[in-house]
Amino acid sequence: MGEAKSRTKQYEQTKQSLLASCDGDAKVVAGSAIKLFERFILPKHYTRGCYLVTMVLHRFLAEEHGIATIPVVGYVNDGTDDIMISHAWLEFDAMKTDLTLNVVEHPDVIRPGDVVVLDTVLRPGVLHYSYHRERPAEAIAVVNRMLSDPASANIARHKEIEHEAMLVRSRDASLMDAYIAGAPLDCGYAAMTAVLR
Repeated sequence: MGEAKSRTKQYEQTKQSLLASCDGDAKVVAGSAIKLFERFILPKHYTRGCYLVTMVLHRFLAEEHGIATIPVVGYVNDGTDDIMISHAWLEFDAMKTDLTLNVVEHPDVIRPGDVVVLDTVLRPGVLHYSYHRERPAEAIAVVNRMLSDPASANIARHKEIEHEAMLVRSRDASLMDAYIAGAPLDCGYAAMTAVLR
């Protein structure tokens, strides 16, 4: 069996095992997340949308199924250095769902991570990212160095501002709704949730 076929078979087995182990709301969360990954993110090669995907899935589960989830805006680290990248994922019953680290625009720059649904790795990435709600001192020191370096200060400042704005949006329903409403039509709420119905 070729490597691609083997990966596909492993993905399908892991997916079926996860769905079989879930019931009630957990099954709805897992099924919705998997559909969003398989029917929207993969075929569209949708990248750089962690905030939007997380907020759309959060809103869909609440509005369509009455399921409470937590959109988390935190940081991920690829284990190769102390740099923490702003990132969003969804939590349900203290279990993490992250659909957006596996499909990346420039895999030579940002290495693909796992597709995680309810703490289960469905599709392994090249790297296994760690998740953090806050940055440790080492990561803050890296940011401070970047902010003081004229070569990296502008991008570092932009990323700090973006993270803070997304953190505020993730905690305020009206700001979250406005952010979702401002998305382009081809990747907005209606486009993403159409594949979930």
